Amino acid sequence: MDARATHQQRLGHWETQQARRAAQDRAIALARVVTFSLAVAVLLGALFVRAYGLVWVLAPFGVFVVLVTIHGRVLDALTTAKDAVAFHAQALLRMDGTWEDNPMDGSRHLHGDHPYAADLDLFGPHSLFALLWSGRTVLGEDTLATWLKAPAPPGTVRQRHDAVRELAVAMDHREALHLASRGNLEPGRLRSWANAPAWNPPVWLRPVLFVLSAVTGVTLVLWWVDVLPLAVGSALCVLEAAVVMSLGARTRGVLDTVARRAEELQALSARLALMERFPARSTLLQKHLEDLKIDGVMPSAVVAALARKLAWADMRHNQVLFPVALALMWSTQWALALESWRRQHGPRLGLWLHVAGSWEALASLAAYHAEHPDDVFPELLDAGPALEATAVGHPLLPARSCVRNDVSLGASTRLLIISGSNMSGKSTYLRAVGCAVVMALAGAPVRARSMRLGPTQLGASMRVVDNLAGGKSRFAAEIARLKLVVDLAGAAMPLLFLLDEILSGTNSHDRQIGAQGVVKGLLDKGAMGMITTHDLALTRMAGELGDRARNVHFQDTMKDGVLVFDFTLRDGVVDHSNALELMRAVGLGV
Repeated sequence: MDARATHQQRLGHWETQQARRAAQDRAIALARVVTFSLAVAVLLGALFVRAYGLVWVLAPFGVFVVLVTIHGRVLDALTTAKDAVAFHAQALLRMDGTWEDNPMDGSRHLHGDHPYAADLDLFGPHSLFALLWSGRTVLGEDTLATWLKAPAPPGTVRQRHDAVRELAVAMDHREALHLASRGNLEPGRLRSWANAPAWNPPVWLRPVLFVLSAVTGVTLVLWWVDVLPLAVGSALCVLEAAVVMSLGARTRGVLDTVARRAEELQALSARLALMERFPARSTLLQKHLEDLKIDGVMPSAVVAALARKLAWADMRHNQVLFPVALALMWSTQWALALESWRRQHGPRLGLWLHVAGSWEALASLAAYHAEHPDDVFPELLDAGPALEATAVGHPLLPARSCVRNDVSLGASTRLLIISGSNMSGKSTYLRAVGCAVVMALAGAPVRARSMRLGPTQLGASMRVVDNLAGGKSRFAAEIARLKLVVDLAGAAMPLLFLLDEILSGTNSHDRQIGAQGVVKGLLDKGAMGMITTHDLALTRMAGELGDRARNVHFQDTMKDGVLVFDFTLRDGVVDHSNALELMRAVGLGV
């Protein structure tokens, strides 16, 4: 069964489950109202009519408590069904090229100083990240964003490819992982707490506090039943208050960092348990499983223990239990328990979070692979520069209307000079090639028939705008970006540069001299790349660079007063422009 059929089948199953659980939710909610009303009526009858004893109230209230418990489980099942419906529905939309934007679209990872993120639409609504990301946690989002922004060496990428292939066919595992990924765990705060210097109180402090709180509790109970005088309990409470105040800063430092994180940590424990049970065969997944092992104890159990401790610690906020919490020095004792956990397991928590984030990022790439079976994994070379691909298409365009073109750059041809008229496809071609390289080096398959790629880093100048607040013109912004790209060249990893309408903000004479200087400098540093231009004078650069450069172009035709584009790359220089035709088409008097 292919991915589409599998998603459709599971979507139908979970929609049925959702409808059934929703019906149960309505029925139990009504039963709770009726039972509670009956319990109140029985209580009022016992208090005011006195026709029967208060013991009769226990029956309806007992039924009400049972219904509350059952209702909680039904609501959890309903939430799971809704999450599963959304999981499979979004997968089908992605396969159709009409997916809905995920609120976690990576926008917070978009920074203006990155050498290609904005130029290639990596992040934001309807971006490459939004297409690839099907996870739910900040851990996985951060990991995948890092992979897209920083190309990995060939050996690392090959391992990711194998892991993606393995997870692509593990639909049950990916679905379960998605459903277990609830909550919005803040990895930064948790890592900071886990790695901070541990509080090392005297070994006798915890048992002494336990004994003191137990004695105080018993004393207060005995006072309540008139066995002991209030003065004894008061003295013990004063002693406890002094202890709590002396440890107050330490206690708050522990609890405030991880407060109200129990549910999120329980979800992390569930995800870790799914990973621990996965029968991994690929090298990377097996390594991740090795990282999870700790002296025969599974991290899922250890993290679950931390979640339980936090849940107990958070009960200090319960207004009903507040007096009891004060008497038992609740906050102080649970802060000490959390510190004990941190001293024992804190140094490993960062590694477990890394594994959880990496696994979820791989699962997202695996989902893309399963949903786009025609996309291919590139052949990765250990040396470069080299980029050869056939039938490259832009992944954000609908597959049925996406026009594909080839690209070949390497030791011989190092530069493609792309000329063409407006809207003919030059910029889209650059972005298609750039996205293919980004996806390949992140570990994803690419929209191409075949692809061979050496170690590569990217630098682009395609979407440069002026900055009014910063007092920077478009030309100033562009030359600043070009400086960033030039600085990337000459590093250990060869550079692929993508320059769209290079130096278009200046006159033709300066543009020609400046563009030639920049491009020749890049090639001399071992880079390879592509530039687009409207200025046909720049196409003469190919003759001066010899075999290192090649002219290619996109063209258009006028049919019945309408410009027609085929978006197909051809050899040579374009022989006409469509600027005047476009201006006339919109009614400008030229």
